[in-house]
Amino acid sequence: MDPMDAIKATYFQECDELLAALEEGLLALESGEADSDTINAVFRAVHSVKGGAGAFGFEPMVEFAHVFETALDAMRSGKLDPDGDVLKLMLRASDVLADHVQAAKGQGAVDEARTHAMAGELAALTSSEPLPTLAPVGSAGEPAADEWGFTPLKFE
Repeated sequence: MDPMDAIKATYFQECDELLAALEEGLLALESGEADSDTINAVFRAVHSVKGGAGAFGFEPMVEFAHVFETALDAMRSGKLDPDGDVLKLMLRASDVLADHVQAAKGQGAVDEARTHAMAGELAALTSSEPLPTLAPVGSAGEPAADEWGFTPLKFE
């Protein structure tokens, strides 16, 4: 096995664990366990998924995770109250992030409209970040060409 393939497989295994921890933490917050350790753990899960995605060039996942992470950071710093509506939104956002991971694995596709809408809802929570322009995604999570035919280069 190619060493990069082995590293990528480890990353995807970690993503599965991080996504499970993310959901578990959000559900704990939703049930009233809004302590700083849980909020920090939820933030770290998204941050870790984003970091690995950046290392492998999964730019659409990085862009979505960044918006998600920004909202979680606002919660972490006390600027965003982890109320029921916010947590329901974040649980839906965790599903979108999971879709990105699956697409990066080559096991599905990302619904760009859903991703863009969710990114907008997350950005609206902080009102400090404009609606993001997410890169179009092709098959297997690869960047797709834009309307001018430009396709971002991916470095290995």
